[in-house]
Amino acid sequence: MRRWLVGHRGNSAHEPENTHAGFASAVAAGAHAIETDLRLSRDGHVVLYHDDVLERLTAHSGSVETLTVAELTHLSVRHPNGREDHIPTLTDTLRKFEDRAWFYLELKSDGQGRANPHNAALLDATLAAVEPTTSHVLASFDADLVRGAIEAQRAAALIVDRWEALAVLTEREIKALRAISLRHDLIDARAAKQILEWDIALWAWTIDEREEATRVLDLGCEAICTNNVTEFGHWWKQDA
Repeated sequence: MRRWLVGHRGNSAHEPENTHAGFASAVAAGAHAIETDLRLSRDGHVVLYHDDVLERLTAHSGSVETLTVAELTHLSVRHPNGREDHIPTLTDTLRKFEDRAWFYLELKSDGQGRANPHNAALLDATLAAVEPTTSHVLASFDADLVRGAIEAQRAAALIVDRWEALAVLTEREIKALRAISLRHDLIDARAAKQILEWDIALWAWTIDEREEATRVLDLGCEAICTNNVTEFGHWWKQDA
């Protein structure tokens, strides 16, 4: 089984999260894939940013969806170490990192499902940017967004922070997934056995301790998402 080292928002322990600087750092440190967060600008472009509001990481206040793509891409994302880089778009990112890594694309949801126009618009814009033939994976906590990705014949993953969340999908829908991305502390022998019996991949998020990474890998986990690709990359080449 191929095992994947995934950079959480890039190499976010060392570089501004969800930026090209962070993605390049993660790839250079050994990441096979990059996890990043998708939101929609006011004028309908997909940008890479985790929070729904801008205050935590930029000098701007307000929500992402109230600004145009031109306004958002001029904002700098700050890291505690002082490094900065601009908010990127999904289209520019996929073009720049083509053949360097595949992307684990988390569609951020307001929790209301595809019936909400914002979620439907985000899904549609993402599908327009991600061809069915690519290796990128569309992922979300929101089951309706995941269903939409499956219906559009894109590789899809359900992100799970409680085991009961799997009840929102039918067994047929579950078996259509590329992976279930489970919060690492929920992964035990029973959970791993069930997911692997469905013949889909088990991914774990977010792990920064080698001992915990080893534990879930030993249970059959295919991918580990980490903030610290710099540290994990050295270990991965030697032991994972």
